[in-house]
Amino acid sequence: MSDWQAGDLALCLRIGGWFKIGSGIPGDYSWMPRAGRIYTVDFVRVMENGSVGLVLQGVRNPVSKARTSWAAVAFKKITPPTDEEERRLLTDLDEPVNPVKEDA
Repeated sequence: MSDWQAGDLALCLRIGGWFKIGSGIPGDYSWMPRAGRIYTVDFVRVMENGSVGLVLQGVRNPVSKARTSWAAVAFKKITPPTDEEERRLLTDLDEPVNPVKEDA
């Protein structure tokens, strides 16, 4: 069972191509997920073998227009801060890290 669900934020961890060279899949791969980018999960697919695939918002094969599912193991779920955590982070940003003392 997967703990992924629609609306989750997914950080792509995969470095390198999604397909092996010579796989027979032609074309430009720039539309595929890239390491370091954060995507929103549109929906989750559980395959017959039990592996989990994530269908990502805005990621669509430009040639076939297919909605591809991407291996969930190549992503890390990102949990946005709660309102209280966000307020605390923003408050901390208001304080100077290294205050500069001016000569009198």
